[in-house]
Amino acid sequence: MLVAFRLATANSYPQRDPLMITIEGSNSNSTELTRGSSWTLLYNGSSGISTTQTRLTCGSTQWLPTNSTWYASYRFLVNLAMNNGVSMPTIQYSE
Repeated sequence: MLVAFRLATANSYPQRDPLMITIEGSNSNSTELTRGSSWTLLYNGSSGISTTQTRLTCGSTQWLPTNSTWYASYRFLVNLAMNNGVSMPTIQYSE
């Protein structure tokens, strides 16, 4: 069950840092997931990374206090990146 998350910055390109995100969960099968209609909104807000965040540091922990459901699948969407879509419309992921 997802109750919190914490993101970190990479060593390069702050323009790639996500600022606003959406997280959704689903227990549907893969066919329904690709149609996009079976997702439940769990979080819509700050990524926890600030516009002045230094490289290779963690942002603040973001809590999902109302989620009490276990989901088989999660979807993580970036709504706004540091670059605001200018010159480098990319995001970098790692785990």
